[in-house]
Amino acid sequence: MVVEMATGMGCVPVSVPAQGYAYPTPEDELKALEEEKKELEAELEEINRRIEELRKSLGG
Repeated sequence: MVVEMATGMGCVPVSVPAQGYAYPTPEDELKALEEEKKELEAELEEINRRIEELRKSLGG
């Protein structure tokens, strides 16, 4: 299930397990968490890149 979460940057999709849902195995949970971590790291890189662009455009 994906939920739209309002932030200062607009709506951001956030993965939310359905209520009562549990991963079948610890290995499945680990795989899912590692994938989510990869996605978050990629998003953070984009944010950092944009911050640098804005700083350069502001002369800083």
